[in-house]
Amino acid sequence: MFGNRFATVVVACLLIVAGVATVFFVTPTVETADQTMVHRVVEQIAEASTTPQIAPHLPMPRMVKGVYATARSVQYTKRFTQLLALLDRSELNTLVIDVKDGNGALAFLPKDQSLQFATSTIFLPPLEELTSDLHARGIYTIARIFVFEDPWLATHSSSTALRRADGAPWQDKKGIQWTDPADETVWQYDVAIAREVWQRGFDEVQFDYIRFPTDGDVKNIQYPAWDGRESKRSVIRRFFSFLHDELVAKGIPVSVDLFGYTVRLDESDLGIGQHTKDALPFVTAISPMVYPSHYYPGSYGFAKPAEHPGEIVAKSMEIANILAASSTSPHATFRPWLQDFDIGAVYDAPKIRAQIDAAEKGGASGWLIWNARNVYTEDAFLSSSTERQ
Repeated sequence: MFGNRFATVVVACLLIVAGVATVFFVTPTVETADQTMVHRVVEQIAEASTTPQIAPHLPMPRMVKGVYATARSVQYTKRFTQLLALLDRSELNTLVIDVKDGNGALAFLPKDQSLQFATSTIFLPPLEELTSDLHARGIYTIARIFVFEDPWLATHSSSTALRRADGAPWQDKKGIQWTDPADETVWQYDVAIAREVWQRGFDEVQFDYIRFPTDGDVKNIQYPAWDGRESKRSVIRRFFSFLHDELVAKGIPVSVDLFGYTVRLDESDLGIGQHTKDALPFVTAISPMVYPSHYYPGSYGFAKPAEHPGEIVAKSMEIANILAASSTSPHATFRPWLQDFDIGAVYDAPKIRAQIDAAEKGGASGWLIWNARNVYTEDAFLSSSTERQ
């Protein structure tokens, strides 16, 4: 659908004035980035003398029914064409697209020059064109942003990075660097990205990796901002509140991805700062990752949870509804991530549909289907003869 727009973006980059082209194509030194980068993001937005042009948006569907696409899949014409055809043929009405993924680099060319340091390889066409074309198909668009797992920012603004006791960068077991969840300059940076993608046509912004690290030598992390006295849960709750004040209160829909186990009745934050009820008063929608394969044996009474997809999702929604009933009103709705991948069991159409039916019966405001390769089981979805909501 988008033809050679990726090539157009590259040509446009070459036509940018020399100063900006240098920022885009030459990686700045750590020292220069530390002195100016994150604070400049906030300062330039605050000093802007004109109101940015805001692209058109679609209203949120009554029932969000979506799938996930990487930025690379959007760039890869064949894969993206297949995804669009699936949305055309089925009940699906929403597409979640990475705009900043686990490597921390932005997948689009920002208009804000202060964000261009985070641009490595452009995978997405100009966002206004991408979202306009998707809107013309009736597709609701969600921009996905990794937050605290951000090796790009940790490298280029080392004052935000987690460290080891010897001062070297801390890495998780996959070798990925993280930023400090308590560092409010990191919050401001990710909110600046969110504002830009919304202004350029994405209908909603979804934040992921909103937590403290879970793996690697976590006991020996040195945090530049977190003092250890404030609880991890309090830090993450303050971040949710910040998202509300900076985005939701200004009319920008915000959803957050949380571990499935954070949908719980006790007060545990799993050691990572997350608890579902802390997000309820502050965001538009919560997407717990209730993948049945990710539950421990014995969860909810099932020795092999992956073999009971409908029951696992139903129990999660039951607890979610209890949490929602105890929250201040208005509060977020629940829109769970569901599984379309073979871990713990072969996930065929009936297993995927069982999750969808359980989510809808449990009162969810929608559902999102996850497959890391962006290859989905079409037989799990109703056909487009069911009117797109």
